[in-house]
Amino acid sequence: MKYINEEHLKQMMAEENPAFQQKANVDYLNGGHFGPLLKYYLLLTEYPNSVYSYVPGLSEEDLLYNRYYWFVKFTKKYISKNGYDAGMEQQAFELIEEIDRQLEAGVNWSIIEQIEKDCG
Repeated sequence: MKYINEEHLKQMMAEENPAFQQKANVDYLNGGHFGPLLKYYLLLTEYPNSVYSYVPGLSEEDLLYNRYYWFVKFTKKYISKNGYDAGMEQQAFELIEEIDRQLEAGVNWSIIEQIEKDCG
């Protein structure tokens, strides 16, 4: 899997169209240590064509797993500050289901396990 690093995501957000900036510019997303992580997930989810053009060679599989990676990273930070949230756990499971639906080969559980490990 090809990870999209945080610096690339920051650059994409800075260059992305004003619609994303306005959509993502809410107090909840701008506060705390976890707001930017959720913005990265939203960028990857809402603007995949921009991501593909910004990161040449990125596959659909890479994009899906990067969405999962940044959502899990956000979730872990959020839970460490605010406590357990079953809704976020459910959303992460739904992302795995989406990966399974979108990819012909289905979910690669070794990638999921690595993401979980990398996100602490």
